[in-house]
Amino acid sequence: MFDYRILTEHQLILIWNRGETSVSQCLEFISKIQEDPDHSPDYDVITDVTELKTAFSTQDTQEMIQASKSLLSGN
Repeated sequence: MFDYRILTEHQLILIWNRGETSVSQCLEFISKIQEDPDHSPDYDVITDVTELKTAFSTQDTQEMIQASKSLLSGN
């Protein structure tokens, strides 16, 4: 399960990733955030995964890191 909040006054995006999550769900969620009218690639991003149950492989993690970089760059 994903939740996020964009705090424009702080130029900050807060993301919560909980429970069981697939790589494809993570990538879709990143796209959703990019489409939010309050999103800016200039904002800082903090992700909380303390309640994440999925164990991602190294390859999965690298794929999500690349997608997260696109979140920051706006691409």
